[in-house]
Amino acid sequence: MNDSEKDPLIFTYTFTPQETAILARFIRWQGLPDGLERFSKTVVDTMYNAMTIDDLEHFFNK
Repeated sequence: MNDSEKDPLIFTYTFTPQETAILARFIRWQGLPDGLERFSKTVVDTMYNAMTIDDLEHFFNK
C-alpha cells in the first residue's frame, strides 16, 4: 500500500516542461503561501538546473 492509498490528500503529479516554467515564473514574481517553501524551492531549483545563466536572465525578465 503506498501513501496515496493511506491518505486521500497525497497525490503524484508530473508537470510538463511548460507547466514547470509557468509555475517557476509565477513563484518568482508572486511567491507562494507559507508552508510551500520546499515545493517552491524544488520548482525554482529545477529551472536553475535546466538553464544557462543567460537563459535564466531572459526567462525571468520576460
